[in-house]
Amino acid sequence: MTPVHIHEERTAGLGAAVGRLEAPAATLARDVGNVVDQLATLGVSAARDPAGTLRRIGAQAPGISTEISVRLAYLAACRRLESSLGVDISDQISFENLPAPNVAAVTRALQSALQSADPAGIRAALAGLTAGEAQLALETHPELIAQLQGELPPNLPWYSVPLLTEPGATIVPEDLLRTHLGALDPAERRMLVLLYPDLANIDGVPPTDRYAGNRLNIAAAIVRESAAADSGPERITFYRSLLEETPQMIGLDGLPVESDGHQVLLFDPEHSRFAEVFGEFPTHGDDATGVDVGILIPGAGTNIDTVAGTSARALSLHDAVVPPGSSPTVAWMGGEMPQGISAARTRFAEDLGPRLPALINGLGLPDTAGTVAFGHSYGGSVLGTALREGLVVDSAVFVNAAGLGPGVTGVEDYPAAATTDFYNVSVPGDWINWTQDLVHGSDPDRADGMIQVDTGWYDEAGGITLADSPDTHSGVFDTRTTAFANMVAILQGDGARITVEGTHPAWHGGPLETPIDHPEYREEFHTVE
Repeated sequence: MTPVHIHEERTAGLGAAVGRLEAPAATLARDVGNVVDQLATLGVSAARDPAGTLRRIGAQAPGISTEISVRLAYLAACRRLESSLGVDISDQISFENLPAPNVAAVTRALQSALQSADPAGIRAALAGLTAGEAQLALETHPELIAQLQGELPPNLPWYSVPLLTEPGATIVPEDLLRTHLGALDPAERRMLVLLYPDLANIDGVPPTDRYAGNRLNIAAAIVRESAAADSGPERITFYRSLLEETPQMIGLDGLPVESDGHQVLLFDPEHSRFAEVFGEFPTHGDDATGVDVGILIPGAGTNIDTVAGTSARALSLHDAVVPPGSSPTVAWMGGEMPQGISAARTRFAEDLGPRLPALINGLGLPDTAGTVAFGHSYGGSVLGTALREGLVVDSAVFVNAAGLGPGVTGVEDYPAAATTDFYNVSVPGDWINWTQDLVHGSDPDRADGMIQVDTGWYDEAGGITLADSPDTHSGVFDTRTTAFANMVAILQGDGARITVEGTHPAWHGGPLETPIDHPEYREEFHTVE
């Protein structure tokens, strides 16, 4: 069979390619080509605007719109594969070596689902498909997904139910849920998540299944936002970027942050819940020795419209370890974060803290894999609360943190303190120092058992320390800084060295005796185990 040239941008070329996708009859292929060719006169590029193309095809040829939408979606999948490889592989791709969906079966299922008036009917219509075909069908017609949301399968154990109606109100026993779902055939489990996409936001469901389910949840959100009168284009653009193989992000240094791929583990914008993963988690079949998984918890002001900044920081950490990408990282916003002056309240930390252990336990990581949690600003209080509630991680890193967590007087208050390494990344003079020792627990700068990490340079060549930089608070994530290099080394572990301070840098504790730009400064090192 002639290879499908997925790199063609000309509308007529795409029409010809669609005709080669196992068309059941030459007549259909000819009709498709005619319809798409007519769109060229309207200035519509089907390759660049498949959604608009589908609407126009549906208006001009209702009898073939469903089947053509399946073919266009399959072409888009081929294009994503080419993009992820970063090379032109058009001549190497044909339908002999690329799994094609059963177009006729998908089409029949879609036609039945579109005619159904209730979720049960849609699920029944899709039940005869493979999981891959069902995902293709739903991504092709995302308006169906909303009808599948809002309920869980009736045969799930009782303990998973409360999280759906009131996120975070009850912590799900993730290990029990994993055991229950692990007993299912992988294809059966994937299909269950696709037909009940709310499962994708429950800790304990395998990550790969959550990724698939959240592609549907994102697609449904795009449909809702597109129809909402008060929705802005920025949010829709962000949601669409989550469906891209390699999203474009900009770091604090103003340079693009290159991604080798990403997945969305948690997507529940209605309840301000979001988690994006960079890299692949090790499984029990892997040798996970020496692999550390990083989790970044953001600060106040983070919400569904600004969380992309947290993702960019997590991606920067992921890219900077050696070899690049060897430590998977997660940008995690487990629920509503304080906005503005509400950061003085502890209720957000008290609410989010218990959810962090649920997230980590639900990943099902091998015992040989390590975990490193970074809590930035208010996220430090969230991290401290999680540790107070029994979170077990190998390293806890407080980054310009509001405190050690409500009611925490020192790291000895954490149940797992004996097996945890504690690090404090605090920039001298940062405004967060004014808030410490108030409502969010003790000051990490003064805590015994805390390794004080040197934040050092912002621009070493220019002689500018991070303490003298334009952004002392979030500048720690600038890839040019000493602070960032030290955080990467903590994530790297396995003998990496960080520079540490002999005295703490608290604003109310006075300046360092020998700051990094002092002629008598001498580096002190700590080896990360």
